[in-house]
Amino acid sequence: MNGADLVSESPGIQIDEIRIRATKITFTLVASSTGKMPYYSSSIWRGMWGREIKRKTCLYTELDCKYCSHMPNCAYGSVFEPTSEVFAGSLKETRQFISPPVVIEAPHFVNEIWNEGETAELTITFFGDVIHFLYYFVDSLFEIGVKYGAGPNRIRFHIKKIEQILKNGTKYLLNHRQIRDLGVFFEDYVWREEEHSVSSLFISFDTPIRMQKKGTILDSLDIQEFLLNCQRRMEYLTSLYGNNVTISKDCLLQLSSACTVLKDFVVWRDWERFSSKQKKAMNLGGLTGAFHLQGNLTPILPMLKLASFAHVGKQTVFGLGKFSLYQSIGE
Repeated sequence: MNGADLVSESPGIQIDEIRIRATKITFTLVASSTGKMPYYSSSIWRGMWGREIKRKTCLYTELDCKYCSHMPNCAYGSVFEPTSEVFAGSLKETRQFISPPVVIEAPHFVNEIWNEGETAELTITFFGDVIHFLYYFVDSLFEIGVKYGAGPNRIRFHIKKIEQILKNGTKYLLNHRQIRDLGVFFEDYVWREEEHSVSSLFISFDTPIRMQKKGTILDSLDIQEFLLNCQRRMEYLTSLYGNNVTISKDCLLQLSSACTVLKDFVVWRDWERFSSKQKKAMNLGGLTGAFHLQGNLTPILPMLKLASFAHVGKQTVFGLGKFSLYQSIGE
């Protein structure tokens, strides 16, 4: 498509292709002792990664990142506190900071415990060029496992292996030299228009989804807001890391008004994390569960697939906003 803008025209929606540059890395960790871990552990890994990478890379510890001239080349600032002025000039009139270009998908500890010898997979998706900072993530995670440990009981762990998950699902084992020299595969993830009609989807919210409407976090399913969140995520990511896909908001609202939600099993789930930066507990609760959606879904299926891959809503860096799509047999 040569990066050309893909804009749907009223009255319909047409998305020929969505393309973004992304790299997915998974770490297999092994616990060296037994201790407590929260069910949703992404905030623990994000917090430790952030602190350790900042400790290793920050030249001016007392200076706010947004004022630092080194931000373009800083592993911490580029990933965890990126500003629109440095990384997204077209957005600087509407926002000072942009969403971190990573999504952390951490293991779910169902029994809220990590047993000695048990493995856990920690996955991080890098959007755009921030994969160049991979070595800092590997080095910091190694040190966290050896020196500090994870969770309230400071469980020590070691990294068993590091793999890149290719877009076809294949796992490619990475060695130290490949990590040091960035010997990874650079791939564009692509979602194209469906060749057949899709009128029914089962959608499962795998981690809490935080959607905001008029300044308030929604505590029940609003399909219109869900689709608008998917649209914003698609347009944001493709504008910075892909082929700049946009669709008409009015057309999307018209489509959503014709959709029907069946078997709504979506509920609110509370979740808190302690922010060491803000020195207080943060409520990161959101919607979990599943629902059945019917309607003319063919035009927006590429958008939904991207949003499923990249997560939607607020605090996606913590792994929030992950959902899965299931098509009915025969569709």
